[in-house]
Amino acid sequence: MEKNFISLTPMKNICEIHHAKNIIKNSGENFFTNFYVNDNLLIQWILRSQIYYFSSCNTLFILRLRKEFWHLYFLTNDLDIFSEELFCLTKKITSSISLDIIYLGGGGEMIKNLRPIS
Repeated sequence: MEKNFISLTPMKNICEIHHAKNIIKNSGENFFTNFYVNDNLLIQWILRSQIYYFSSCNTLFILRLRKEFWHLYFLTNDLDIFSEELFCLTKKITSSISLDIIYLGGGGEMIKNLRPIS
């Protein structure tokens, strides 16, 4: 599985995620995520070298390497930038990705703002 399609950084510890989450939450009015992973599971992924991340504007993308695809998570406070960056990201990824959109109410505009990827 290719890892160098963009500048991915292997995650070394859970503090990196918590720090980025706090910055994103505190730098905007809104907060959207699909990353609801408990710390114990995250530590397992880190120890197995399965998790990578990269930042773009007010968005943090987290990618978990699976056997046949990348599972994509995100933390953002700007849906327009998120949508643009996600579109660009999918143009750079050469293998399959999986992205779950979790609707918890109040963020319905997120689903409307995502562009179809062809």
